[in-house]
Amino acid sequence: MNVASGSRRYRLLAVPFAAVLLLIGTGAVSAGGFAPPPDKVVGSHGHYAFDDTSSNPGVQCQYAFNDAIHKLNALVVTRPKVWWPDRNAANHHEHGQVGWRATLQQAASDSGPWSTVAKTGIQKGIAYEGTRAPFTNKTIAVPTAASTASFRVIITMFWYHPDGSTMGSVKHWPYYYELAALGSPDVGSCPDTF
Repeated sequence: MNVASGSRRYRLLAVPFAAVLLLIGTGAVSAGGFAPPPDKVVGSHGHYAFDDTSSNPGVQCQYAFNDAIHKLNALVVTRPKVWWPDRNAANHHEHGQVGWRATLQQAASDSGPWSTVAKTGIQKGIAYEGTRAPFTNKTIAVPTAASTASFRVIITMFWYHPDGSTMGSVKHWPYYYELAALGSPDVGSCPDTF
C-alpha cells in the first residue's frame, strides 16, 4: 500500500501529524509544547520587530550564586525595534513619539496563572517610518520577596498622538530566554533557581 492509494483513515491522520511536525520544525511550538500567546494589538501602530532567536535570545536571565544554588536576581530584556506608521505614501518623513516598557510576571509553573510583580518605566523616543526609535535594553530586578518557580517578560510598545495620548499599543511575549549562568537558551521563562 502506498500513501496515494492508502486508506481514508490513514490520510486523515497524516494531515494533523504533518501540521504538528511543521509547527515544531518552524519553532512556532517547541517540542515541550510551549507557544507564547499571540501579540496583542490595540489601535494604530507602526512596524515592529524583535531579536529573539535561539542564538540571540530576547531575554537574558541573570543569576547570583549563593549557598550552592543559582538564584535569579535580574532579567535583561532586548529592546524592540519600533518604527512610525506610514500613513501617507506621499510623505516619506512621517515621525512621532513611541515608547516601550517591560513587565515582569511570576507563576508557580510555566502553565500559570501569571501575576505581575514589577514594571520598568516607559522609555520614549522619536521614530520615523524608515528609521526605528533609538531604544536601549532594560534590566528588571527580581523583587527579593518573590519566590516562585518561573518568571517571564511581556514587552509593551506604544505609539502616541501629538497630544501625548496613546494611539496604539502592542504586547509581545518573548520566546527565548538565555540562562546566563549556563549559556544556553530556554523557552518561555526563567526558572527562579537551579
